[in-house]
Amino acid sequence: MYQTRDDGKTEPTERNNMIELKQNKKQELVQAIRDYFLEELDSEISELKAVLLLDFFLKEIAPSVYNNAIADAARYMHERIDDMDGALYETEPMHR
Repeated sequence: MYQTRDDGKTEPTERNNMIELKQNKKQELVQAIRDYFLEELDSEISELKAVLLLDFFLKEIAPSVYNNAIADAARYMHERIDDMDGALYETEPMHR
């Protein structure tokens, strides 16, 4: 999205870097964090601490992972598009 500045020029609006999750998915991930701490670190953490940790991951780490996934998908699509030239065009006979 774009916004208009005071000088009349447009610029992209600031995005919230935190990836949004549906509430049921967030609860599932919070429980997964709590389970991980208990099983792997032999330590219990509260739901609040797990929520704060998940929010940190979503804000600080997830955007980089997301951007890498988008770059991988774009690279894959470009490769498929490049392959289309050979698949779509027929070789034309040369006239002498």
